[in-house]
Amino acid sequence: MAEVSGLEIAQEAKARSPGTVVILMTGWDFAGGDADPESVVDLVLRKPFDQKGVEHVMGQAAQLLARTA
Repeated sequence: MAEVSGLEIAQEAKARSPGTVVILMTGWDFAGGDADPESVVDLVLRKPFDQKGVEHVMGQAAQLLARTA
């Protein structure tokens, strides 16, 4: 994405819908860490990942959504 970063998109998503769970999928070392309350990113899925990793993060996302419902 040459025009904007993924974090900028995450910021806009949270601004428009604060309850949206944002999962950052990255191969980079992300300093924010998982579920950093000071960040717009709720969870991080690190590459390379497998099906079990995706299922784990999706389960965490479902738990976050359940808390806000």
